[in-house]
Amino acid sequence: MAYPEPSNVAPWYLRNINQALALDEASGNVYVRTGFTGNIVIEGNVVIPGNVDCHISEIGTSGNLTVPYMPIAGNITIDAGQTVEVTQGTDPWVVSGNINIDNQATDLTIADSTYEMNIARGLIPGTTSVFKAGWNPSITNNTEESLWSGSNLYPWSSWSTGGTLSCVSTSASDTGTLEIVGLRASDWAQITEIVTLNGTTPVVTTNSFIRINTFHYFGTVSTNVGVITATRSATVVARIAEDFGLAQMAQYTVPAGYTAYIIHGSANMGKGNDGTGKFKYRPYGGSFQTAMTFLLYQSTFNYTFVVPLALPEKTDLDVTMYASVSGTACTCQYGIILIANT
Repeated sequence: MAYPEPSNVAPWYLRNINQALALDEASGNVYVRTGFTGNIVIEGNVVIPGNVDCHISEIGTSGNLTVPYMPIAGNITIDAGQTVEVTQGTDPWVVSGNINIDNQATDLTIADSTYEMNIARGLIPGTTSVFKAGWNPSITNNTEESLWSGSNLYPWSSWSTGGTLSCVSTSASDTGTLEIVGLRASDWAQITEIVTLNGTTPVVTTNSFIRINTFHYFGTVSTNVGVITATRSATVVARIAEDFGLAQMAQYTVPAGYTAYIIHGSANMGKGNDGTGKFKYRPYGGSFQTAMTFLLYQSTFNYTFVVPLALPEKTDLDVTMYASVSGTACTCQYGIILIANT
């Protein structure tokens, strides 16, 4: 390549550095050479005017870069209010280093998913989903009963102090494991304990609980044959009916350090039956309040919160029902998004 005399391009005195720049001798214009070998190191910021896609859309097809991606090292800053759309190719993405997202709940979206699905996938740190289902197989007429298989009002008073739980079955065949998810007595933090059931012989937990949220049996061959109970202060606080494997209890307490957001709820009563239901909550240190009353007559009630109902840590939840005919069965379900406070 011919190098022009400095006097011919004065006063710029341009030089070709590592063959990255070239001079069009006919016009005297300087341009960036393509197809060069080696690295170009740029220190400082590079500002690309307009739509970035216009400048990199030919990657992998122009012949200048033979791979179908543009390798980038270092930090990328996207100004507030701007968006970046990434379309995955046939190969998996490879990300080296950290990606900082200020608010995953609002700033991160995966194209083939939703915020709720991302929670279920475990992609939203500090956020989990909770599904609660309650069932009362035989409600006494004109008597308020909680929706759980105990067929009475849930004995919240049994939790006035914390303590261990005694777990037992009515069948000697039930020798599988119990998964107990509850709140630790000392600090109301959520804990999980696995207990090996010993049939009709009671087994006591190692941990001291102040609430129980989930009571789940895993049999080695089949689900539970007998009724499995957890007792606190000689009172049953969780109950798994025969062949259910999971306690159908609508009661829940928000763990310490979290806020619960109720997103939807439903209840059902079978043909020929009617009743009046209540969705209730009790703030820590307070009394139960009725957030919603619903009426059922051989129907299903569904409600989705346009703005989720926020409930702080240590809040108790319960769903109760008054039935007009003794022996009436009723079910309910509700969903929670649980988000860490910090």
